[in-house]
Order: sequence, then structure tokens, then C-alpha cells
Amino acid sequence: MEKVKIGIIGLGGVAQLVHLPNFAKIPNVDLTAVAEINKSRLQTISDKFNVKQRFSNYN
Repeated sequence: MEKVKIGIIGLGGVAQLVHLPNFAKIPNVDLTAVAEINKSRLQTISDKFNVKQRFSNYN
């Protein structure tokens, strides 16, 4: 089965505590990209969930 690629915009509490941990548990899901305007949070959470594509603006 082919993997489903997921991108998350905004890495606040719900993304950190609910969305990202649960998507990471699903075998056929690839956490592909994240976007977050807080660069420190972007770095920390991207590293924690091993997300390679990181964006600091929504444009």
C-alpha cells in the first residue's frame, strides 16, 4: 500500500499533543511537511518528529 503524505500547518498544542503523535503511529502515513511561524517551535517539533520539509511562512 502506498503511503499517504501529510502536511501540518501550525504546530501549536493540538498539533503537538494530538495530530503529530497519532499520525506518526500509523504505518502508511508519511509526515512530509510542517509550517509554523515560530522558528524555534518549527525546529524543535520538526526534529522531534523527523519532518524534513519545514516552512516558516504560509505563503
